Amino acid sequence: MDGGTQTRAQLDLDVIEDYAAAIKDGVAFPPIVVYYDGNDHWLADGFHRYRATAKADRQEIDADVRQGTRRDAILHSVGANEEHGLRRTNEDKRRAVRTLLADAEWSVWSDREIARQCRVGAPFVGKCRALTVTDYSERKYTTRHGTTSTMQTGRIGSPGTPRANGHQVRRVADPEYVDPDYEAEAIAAARDLEIERDERIALSGGTELAAENERLTRQVAMLDKRIAALAEENSSLKFRENMWRERAKSAGWKGRDDA
Repeated sequence: MDGGTQTRAQLDLDVIEDYAAAIKDGVAFPPIVVYYDGNDHWLADGFHRYRATAKADRQEIDADVRQGTRRDAILHSVGANEEHGLRRTNEDKRRAVRTLLADAEWSVWSDREIARQCRVGAPFVGKCRALTVTDYSERKYTTRHGTTSTMQTGRIGSPGTPRANGHQVRRVADPEYVDPDYEAEAIAAARDLEIERDERIALSGGTELAAENERLTRQVAMLDKRIAALAEENSSLKFRENMWRERAKSAGWKGRDDA
């Protein structure tokens, strides 16, 4: 029924338990969405409801059955639960976007189109695309001898182990060691905050955008003042340097310029 069409990072077992208890109490849930290709049914929306129904020992479930393939079900799944059901986490949204970015057909879509399908902001997609590295990317090119060759481009720009004369160089331990797990969590948290801000701006219309523009305008004004102050300080330092040079020359001291 699923077959790889579930695009959340993971299902919430507590939610399944709550849904199952509600089903036993007679609560009616919206129909799940299923795509049928003539042979198989592919679940696209309602994974928690489907699992909860089975847990509640119910043999039937209301379903909205549509004509389509497994790919149709996946494309539906990446944007499901934005307006109903268990709210998606940032990791759920990232996995939905990466599902499309990992596909040969969908990955060539624009950030805006992928954002529309996944129900996220285009900046969110841009960040995910920038962080996506395909190790087996290939690029064909013509050599200077006129033959066609293939270059593995997926790892270009990625940090590798430095080498000298063909031999691996042993890395020196960093004395200011930072726990990589902690650092990764900090980076992920900062990225989540950026993503939430960008998505809030993209989906809220003009209000959030106007507020963000006002904040950035204030920052630019503060930076302009700081630059002006530094320029004035630099000018003052140069004046004092020249003054001391003149005094030194008057006193008969020969500096490097006069040696």
